[in-house]
Amino acid sequence: MKFNNISLTIENDSKMSQKLILMSFIGILLSIVGYYVDDRFFHSYLVCYLFFITLSLGGLFFVLAHHMFGADWSVVLRRIAENLMLLVPLMLFLSIPILLKFDYLYEWTNPDFWTHHTLLEPKTAYLNKTFFFIRVTIYFAIWFFLISRLYTFSVKQKDDSDKIKMKRFSALGIALFALSVSFFGFDVIMSLDASWFSTMFGVYIFAGCYLSATAFVTLISLFLHSKGILVDEINEKHYANLGKILFAFTVFWAYIGGFQYYIIWYANLPEEIYWFIQRWEGPWKYMSIVLILGHFAVPFFILIFNRLKRNKSVLAVISTLVLIMHWLDMYWLVMPTYFRDCQGYIVDSQLYLEDLRKEDPACFSGESLEQLSIMSWTDLSLFIGIGGLLMALFWRFLKSRPIVASNDSAYKQSISKEED
Repeated sequence: MKFNNISLTIENDSKMSQKLILMSFIGILLSIVGYYVDDRFFHSYLVCYLFFITLSLGGLFFVLAHHMFGADWSVVLRRIAENLMLLVPLMLFLSIPILLKFDYLYEWTNPDFWTHHTLLEPKTAYLNKTFFFIRVTIYFAIWFFLISRLYTFSVKQKDDSDKIKMKRFSALGIALFALSVSFFGFDVIMSLDASWFSTMFGVYIFAGCYLSATAFVTLISLFLHSKGILVDEINEKHYANLGKILFAFTVFWAYIGGFQYYIIWYANLPEEIYWFIQRWEGPWKYMSIVLILGHFAVPFFILIFNRLKRNKSVLAVISTLVLIMHWLDMYWLVMPTYFRDCQGYIVDSQLYLEDLRKEDPACFSGESLEQLSIMSWTDLSLFIGIGGLLMALFWRFLKSRPIVASNDSAYKQSISKEED
């Protein structure tokens, strides 16, 4: 792999895109087999879809925050996040399989659901397919608008007046981003279980978006460094700041997720608490523990040390862990709804788990839950198939233009080794 120091572009990349496309092709072939042999295929697809769209949206926020707060240090990293956010429009195409099985994934589309959940009937004004698709269309329109304007501003940037335009635009963009991502989380993820609700859920999704995107930017930076690219431009200052963000948003994610749990658990309302009870039974309990340890405890107790925040090897391991845990988080949010028919879905009768076991002892016995297989090889094949395709496109975007925003007036300040 070679880097042109004049054009600031990557050349002779050892056919990176072709390798990623081949990996995607293998994953797609395995997923096609999974479509016929694994009836949880579409839930697995939704998990992978949500992982990559939240990752891409995190890249959008990275760019918005960079411009809004005038973060000179991240100028040299900006193009990585910009090319990551370019994947968001492509996710509209990848949503087609979800649309084809929409009624299967979202049970509130079935009129019988409302018949058996009369207490939830007021939600029909919001949870109906027409209004749902209108809202999602608005979200994507907002993201397309933000991404196209930010990217156009960036590649055409010439002087400080352009920088001021991007800052002003980002002030509006952050407000639109906050609203659209929050409601996207409510609609696409939280409504999988229409009986459950949390006003903190949108912030929870946002925290995961930005944390995973920062981990991705860190890994790409380290990968380029390993190939001898931008070795001096991306220096200890940048890795230290990326480590600080990883640490801060690890704590923030845990804070939002923890208090969401504490408030609901303390209130002890059946229509809210059963969502957490589902995830604390059988093998889901172990996944919940892994999520707590891997998404919070391990990164927290490592990144709390300032010296380790600057260590490239540590950052590589923690960033990889963050991305794995982000995927697991999406799995933890989505996949229990696949097993809802077995685990029960009684809300209006306001029964607790003990009463639910009485309704169907065979289904709710501890033995059946422990023997439940909550993961499938299709989860991996879909991740490889979708991930390989999107990363191939990301790499093409990255190498098509200069990989650093050298036309930014703060570029020299960004690559200096003096910390702000």
